[in-house]
Amino acid sequence: MAEFAAKRSQRETGGILIGHYSEDLTIARIEAASDEPPDSRAGRTWFVRGQVGLAEILQRAWREGRYYLGEWHSHPGASPAPSGPDLSAIAKMARHPTFICHRPILVIIGGNFHQQPLLSATLAAKTGVTTQLRAELYSNEHERLLR
Repeated sequence: MAEFAAKRSQRETGGILIGHYSEDLTIARIEAASDEPPDSRAGRTWFVRGQVGLAEILQRAWREGRYYLGEWHSHPGASPAPSGPDLSAIAKMARHPTFICHRPILVIIGGNFHQQPLLSATLAAKTGVTTQLRAELYSNEHERLLR
């Protein structure tokens, strides 16, 4: 996410999150984040994710035993705290009948993407209620970059 955000440092960007859940469903492990689809639209303080190419990414993930977990986007040089429209959008996705993910996660990456990115993570329920989560960023399984 930080690499994708750094490429477009003056405007927001985003994509989808792919990974899996722990057996007891208390931990979501995000293993991959897509780059923005080519039909996405963005500006300095807004982002609308496109859809081109996502079906293929999701089909490949499914074959590998991984799943759609939610969405991510950037807040260049700003706080990763979700805005009202961010919370509304992820809650709407949780209630949408075509999404298989009933509790999507929204990750926002902010701050300085090159040196120390900041993260927020929000879980949305079918009821529309959102909950802030603890987010941890790892470069691999053994090295903790940001807590």
